[in-house]
Amino acid sequence: MNIRVCSVIVVVVAVAVAAMVGTAARGANRGTPAVHWALLPGTLRSASTPRIAGTQRLTVYASDFAATSVDNAPSGTSQGDELAVAGRLRNAGGKKIGRLEVHEVLTSVAPQIIQLTATLRLPGGQLSALGIQRWTNLTRLTVVGGTSRYINVRGGQLTATPGPHSDAKLTLLLFRR
Repeated sequence: MNIRVCSVIVVVVAVAVAAMVGTAARGANRGTPAVHWALLPGTLRSASTPRIAGTQRLTVYASDFAATSVDNAPSGTSQGDELAVAGRLRNAGGKKIGRLEVHEVLTSVAPQIIQLTATLRLPGGQLSALGIQRWTNLTRLTVVGGTSRYINVRGGQLTATPGPHSDAKLTLLLFRR
């Protein structure tokens, strides 16, 4: 081979390798598994809710979910991907009593960690809960406060477990002032 042909081959190979390395560095070709979102039926794990003295227990069931995912750049599973979830809240008797709105953000791919912000719109007020979840853990969030009827809530815990009819059972332990 002549030197000119060898030089062209070396340049083409170098450009191809540089392109592959750059693409992998941006995360476009990662072979990561699908995101295990936190508050959708089928992704919840069974758990017991602790009994804590001085708390009020509130149990509601979330169903009729609508979820919208946002695949932020780079394409594919990557840090910053989001899921917005909305659903109906029902009491134990099945009566509609409110709405659930959740925003989930993938903050780490490996290990997979999701940051959650949840709002429960209930008769007479709202409750807000925040937290992070590794995909291997249970969905447990910290209740950070409430409005109107729940204005005196100063903390607590929300535990999400599978419900009876492809819904999510949300058990809240509320600390009040």
